[in-house]
Amino acid sequence: MGATDSTPVLLYSPRQICVATLIGSPVAACWCFAQNFRQLAQPEVAKKWLLWGCGSSFLALLVLCALPLTRGVPNYVIPIAYSIAFREVAKRIHGDIVRQHISAGGRLVSWWYVIGISFIFFIVVAVLLLVMLATFL
Repeated sequence: MGATDSTPVLLYSPRQICVATLIGSPVAACWCFAQNFRQLAQPEVAKKWLLWGCGSSFLALLVLCALPLTRGVPNYVIPIAYSIAFREVAKRIHGDIVRQHISAGGRLVSWWYVIGISFIFFIVVAVLLLVMLATFL
């Protein structure tokens, strides 16, 4: 696929992207998508996912924090909703490719890595939101 002969191709599955989104925000999902595109030798598409995905994710998070509509919604509903949405997008974009990759003997990224990188993104996003909140108050 996209990696060199000495480096195995490791892809993120739609389920892994869903979990990364739930733990680490949509920014983590965009990073997973970008990594998949890099592994599939599509660096320009990877760059677009990082730029547009992360930018729009931060904008959406800021808007969600400011909207009065979300005040009555339980805290867990919105993250579950966008995690499921990212899983469905991942199924449409990479679902068949991941299935073919696995059936050809390819491997997925380790779940431990997915969880670890998701927590790193969680911390980074939380710190950035706190800094933004502190500058506006």
